[in-house]
Amino acid sequence: MARVVSIEEGASGVAKAATAEGSLFVFRTSYLEPACSCCGIDRIPELSPGDEIGEGLLCVLIDVMTAEHRAVYLLARAEQFRRGLERKLLNKKLPASAVGMALDRLESEGLLSDLRYAEAWMRQRVRRHPEGPRSLAAALASRGVGREESREAVAVFFDESRRFGLLAGAATMLEQKLKDPASLRLRLVELGWRAAEISEYLLSCSSDA
Repeated sequence: MARVVSIEEGASGVAKAATAEGSLFVFRTSYLEPACSCCGIDRIPELSPGDEIGEGLLCVLIDVMTAEHRAVYLLARAEQFRRGLERKLLNKKLPASAVGMALDRLESEGLLSDLRYAEAWMRQRVRRHPEGPRSLAAALASRGVGREESREAVAVFFDESRRFGLLAGAATMLEQKLKDPASLRLRLVELGWRAAEISEYLLSCSSDA
């Protein structure tokens, strides 16, 4: 057990505590309850000066803060999705329980979002690859993005006001390899485009010619 001799709470919910042994540790107060649950502790300690804290709970609080800091660093560089970020943190040998607590908080704060990641990833993807609703939904699923988030992101991305432009972009890339309309139509259907909108696009191309 370690005895707390001083504690300083910040406005952001982060507290700094010093132990009688001379150790200083930083933790987020909102992590106390899930950390206690993880350690099988029924009573949540207040961690006032003079209170004692078990080494197990102390280690969990430190691990969660480490996981949070590393996750925030990666999120600052680029959008992430939960399962992918989880894999990266676990590869750093962080405990799964600590990673889960940190990612739960980041999701609740809106800093981590599968939906936002999916939208950003699709914007980049269609710039270089011919894609459609079905192919992008499958690609997101294969990467580990949540099913509901993938479905919602695809629905928003392929909004009716933008569908024709996205279809034209995909078709233009495909036309470089597929010269005949029948092959082009088949490939677009495979990507998830509707038969009616493909016909409309092909008709517009023939009209322009």
